[in-house]
Amino acid sequence: MADDPTSTSRKRDAARTKATILRSAVAEFAQHGPAGTRVDEIAIRAGVNKSLIYQYFGSKQELYADVLADVLTRATEHFASLAQESVAASETETFQDKVGVFMRGHLRALDAMPEYPRLMAWENLEGGKTLAQPQVRRAFLALLDRLQQMLKGLADRGVKIADADPRHVMLSAMALNQYFVLFKTVSQDVLRVSDTEQGNRDSWVDFCSRMYGGLAR
Repeated sequence: MADDPTSTSRKRDAARTKATILRSAVAEFAQHGPAGTRVDEIAIRAGVNKSLIYQYFGSKQELYADVLADVLTRATEHFASLAQESVAASETETFQDKVGVFMRGHLRALDAMPEYPRLMAWENLEGGKTLAQPQVRRAFLALLDRLQQMLKGLADRGVKIADADPRHVMLSAMALNQYFVLFKTVSQDVLRVSDTEQGNRDSWVDFCSRMYGGLAR
């Protein structure tokens, strides 16, 4: 029996509405954090009745977990292409050069997803409890897996890397670039270093690449 076109249309509308709510929730949680975000404001931004949010996501906390999982999944996609780009860099390039490719790409990813570092900062301020939830943890571990693949790919290409825990590499790379773009008060107002000025970005990438260059043997 053929599918009911009315039912199919309702499913499409529901999927679009749910996606709209999720996008609106990402923006609100990134701006205000989990404690300061109000479901009413998400509903206004999404242009829906608040009851729909509870119908699709269950609760504010469950919606927040879905927001983190969504953002981490999209970040993983960005970093997957970054890893491929870095590994595929010319074999004549040094490990330091390859790290530079990754760091520049990471900055571009943060530019494309400003909500990502903000949500990570908010989540850590709140104690990181939501990161431990299954759907969020899976997305975060996928990010770590991509980094491990990148390091293995470099090793397969003959780049000898000193013993380093990939988790430490991941944390340090995230910390370096995310601090650079997130803590604008310190970087711009105190140290007079703009994260948007290309010369500063190039100097930052060069500095970080030289630090990571010490891992190569």
